[in-house]
Amino acid sequence: VDKDKLETSIEAAATAEADADARASAYSDMEDTQNNLQQYVWAASIVATYNEEEITNREIKVLVEGAEIESFQLVGNDVSESFLNFKNYLADYIIHHQNQPVILSLNENDDRILYRDEKEIKEIIEDLSASYDNVYIKGTIAEV
Repeated sequence: VDKDKLETSIEAAATAEADADARASAYSDMEDTQNNLQQYVWAASIVATYNEEEITNREIKVLVEGAEIESFQLVGNDVSESFLNFKNYLADYIIHHQNQPVILSLNENDDRILYRDEKEIKEIIEDLSASYDNVYIKGTIAEV
């Protein structure tokens, strides 16, 4: 009887080990796929923040894989030059990577973004999407 229990325990341990190996392999494959995907698709999150105490001092950040790659200061009431620099930065990247999809997303409905900034950024990314065939806006990809 003890021998049967021991064999059953060994079989259960072997099955559990095989399951763990399969899960580790699947996770590794997923990670490889994600890393490879980054070579073919450029996905950028756009975040625009402000400080309630200094509402005229705002910032747009371009994040890729959670890391900030560029930022644009919006200081004062006339920020048209900053928005133009932001648009030109994205357009330059898009032009140099026309052979790969570029996915842009804006953190919408976020309390940390002023409505006027959100509206301007949305206009910019919609304009870029209309101007370049390889630009997609996250949230509207399924509609395309």
